[in-house]
Amino acid sequence: MGTNFLSKDHAVHFGQLRSMLPERYRNNKEHLSLVYLISGNEELRQKAFPYYKPDKGVFEFTEMFAEQDFSSGMRILAKLAVVLYNRGMEVTVNELFKLDVHNLELALEAIRFRLTTHERGCSVGHSETVE
Repeated sequence: MGTNFLSKDHAVHFGQLRSMLPERYRNNKEHLSLVYLISGNEELRQKAFPYYKPDKGVFEFTEMFAEQDFSSGMRILAKLAVVLYNRGMEVTVNELFKLDVHNLELALEAIRFRLTTHERGCSVGHSETVE
């Protein structure tokens, strides 16, 4: 089963961000699901990626929330990024239902990505897009 990207831009941004990961994280489900989510939304990518330090293996989400101004929808996606990365926050289904259709699809695909990517390797090197 391949990776479902929401657009060609999503696939391109994912590939770019993944290529920045140290080799030890390139097939790591926590890192890859975070990269998948933030590569699918421009605003989230701009606000969250500066706090993600893959070379150190950390996501400085506490600082991110203190320093960034998120709309309610972006805050939900940012919290989901933390959940996918290390479960350092909680996101409820009710919160996910507040997302617009595009961001809900992105969130659900990111969750599916986290659950189906295995440490032994993942097939995300090829860009598969929906539509």
